[in-house]
Parts: sequence; C-alpha cells; structure tokens
Amino acid sequence: MSRAIVFCPEAVVPSLRTTASGGDPNTLEPGDFLAPALLDAPGRGGQVRRMYLLDGPCRELRDKMEQVLLDGEAARARFQDLDLAAETGPGAMVRAVLIASDKTPGIKASKVTKILHRKRPALVPIFDSRVADFNGCMPRRPSELWPILQADLNEHANRLRTLASETRAPDPRRVTRCEHRTSSSGSTSRGVLPRPQPCDGRGDY
Repeated sequence: MSRAIVFCPEAVVPSLRTTASGGDPNTLEPGDFLAPALLDAPGRGGQVRRMYLLDGPCRELRDKMEQVLLDGEAARARFQDLDLAAETGPGAMVRAVLIASDKTPGIKASKVTKILHRKRPALVPIFDSRVADFNGCMPRRPSELWPILQADLNEHANRLRTLASETRAPDPRRVTRCEHRTSSSGSTSRGVLPRPQPCDGRGDY
C-alpha cells in the first residue's frame, strides 16, 4: 500500500480490548479510560475521576462517547462505509466525540479513539499522530486523516481481508482489517511488525 498505517502490533490491540474491562461493548467503565496506556496513551486518575462528575467538559465527552455505544446503527456501522461528511448517523456521532475532546485537557483524539476502538473496532479507527504525520496531516485532526484511511481500506479491501484471515493474536482473537492496515513494507515508526501467524479463523470485516 502506498500509504502507511495503523501500526498496532497484533499482540497489543486485543489486549487493549480486554484489559480492565467487564467485557460489555456497550458500557464505558473506569478501566476503559486507563487501557490506552497499552498504546502509549496513559490516562491519569484525575482524568478518569472527572469523567464521572455530574457536569463539566470531561463528563460531556463521556456522554458523547456513550451515545455512540448505545446507538444501534453505530453498533453495525463500518468505517469504510461511512459518509464522512454526513451531519447525522454514526460518523457524525464519532465526530461529535472528537469535537468534545477539544475541551478536555490531556484527553484528545488519540486517546479518545483508542478508548472507542475497544468497543467499536469496525467503526472507530485508532488515530495516531505519527500516522497522521506520515500522511501529511495535522497531528490532532482526524478529519484530515480519515478520508485517506478510508480510501486505503476500500482500495486494498481484498488484500487486507486476506491478511486479517491469516493473522491471529496470542489470545487468540481475530485481527480486523482496520487493525492490520499496514504499509507494503510492513515497517512502522516503531520498527517492523511481528510476522503474522497463520490460522484457520475467519477475518473480521
């Protein structure tokens, strides 16, 4: 692929999904706000506590995130199928979350997408400033990166589907195409991804 990538090693993203979580994909728990530390986005106790206040920017952000998780259409939506300019629907709901994160110190797009990706991996890609920089995008503007990522996912759908079906994580959970999107060389800003392990499982979306 001509563009790079979501660089999550296969051993990390499944751990992100399960660490300190009760396993309910429709509920935000305190552990969900701490789990992004596995992807170098550590949360602080004070940030988590502010999420559970009765009001304030952090509570507003949490409410917007919960709206995504409680929406039936968002539960079925896939990022590569979204109308990124739509004013309603799952894409608009995720965009509202990112706008709310503009008001929360220390909880920005990178951390928010890592939290939501645990719950809705098909809908919310992980936003990373290194990936944005590689693609010539601003480090805190997912709106610039999303069209590039979406185009790559659709252009290389068959290849990514094959890679996802042949790769498993140590737990073993299936790796999604969005997680496995990588450069043609397999290298990232953190080095070379581990060699995929063949498996008999079916790939996610």
